[in-house]
Amino acid sequence: MLQAAISVVQASQPAEQRPERIVSLHLCADQYLLSLADPEQIVALGPYAHNADISFQAERARHWPSLEATAEEVLALKPDLVLAAAFTNPSTLEALRRLGHRVMRLQHVQTIKDQRRQIMEVAAAIGHPERGSVLAEEISRAFDTLGRESRAAGNRVLYYHRRGYVSGPDNLAGELLSQAGFVNAASDIGIDDTGQASLETVIVARPDYLVLTHRHSRALDQGSSLVNHPALRRLLGEDRRIYLPMPLVVCPGAPFLEAIRVLRSELVRLNLAASDVPRH
Repeated sequence: MLQAAISVVQASQPAEQRPERIVSLHLCADQYLLSLADPEQIVALGPYAHNADISFQAERARHWPSLEATAEEVLALKPDLVLAAAFTNPSTLEALRRLGHRVMRLQHVQTIKDQRRQIMEVAAAIGHPERGSVLAEEISRAFDTLGRESRAAGNRVLYYHRRGYVSGPDNLAGELLSQAGFVNAASDIGIDDTGQASLETVIVARPDYLVLTHRHSRALDQGSSLVNHPALRRLLGEDRRIYLPMPLVVCPGAPFLEAIRVLRSELVRLNLAASDVPRH
C-alpha cells in the first residue's frame, strides 16, 4: 500500500542528479530504500535485509543481493551512494570515502521528531524528497489518530522481548506506547532505553499490560519460555497481552507506519480504543 502511494509522487530533483547505484549496509537503510527509492536505483542491501525476524520488508528485499558490508564487496558494485549506520565499521567507510564514494551515515533514531528528520534527509539524498514528505506526513497522521482514539491513558505497560529484554521509554517503541497513553513500567525497574529484566522483576512490577513480539501459546525455546511461564500467564493472560512484532519497531519509516496500525488493532481487541480501525 505505502509503496503504491509513494510511487505516484514525482521527485523534484532532476533524474540526472539522482544517484543511480545505491548500496545499503544497514537494516534501517534497507527499509528506507525499499520504501522510497526506485527499484532500479537499488544495487544491494545490508546483511539482515532478508531476515524476516527483524526485516519489515524481507520478502521484497529478496529481489536484491544481501551484502556482508565489507569494503571489497561494495567497491565491486561501483555505487554512487552508500547508506551506512553510525556503528558501521569506520575503516570500511573510510576506504569507500578515500576512493571517492559518497557515504551517508544514518544516526540512531530515538524520537518521533528524529524519525521525521531522517526520513526527509534520506529521501532528499536519494533524489525523491516528495516521497519522504508523503511518508513523514502519513506517519504523523497515524500517530495523531492513535492519540485521539486510544483509551489506554494511565495504564502501565511493559514491552517484554525474548530472553527477558525490555524496551524502555527512551526509544521509538517507547514513544509509540507513550503516544497511545501508556505509562512505560520499564522506568519502575530502572530501564530507560533497553535492558534485561528477570521473570521475578516483571511479576513484582505488575504492569497492566504486556507487549510481546510473538504470539506463542507455549514455550518453543529458551527465548520464549519466559513470556509463557505459568506465573506470568496467570498475572497477564491473553486479555492483558498486546502483540507488536519485532520487525515493526526495529527501524523508523515505513515499518513504524505498520506498527501504529497494528497497535491500534490490538487496542481495539482489548477494548482500549475506538472500534472503527481501518483494515488494509
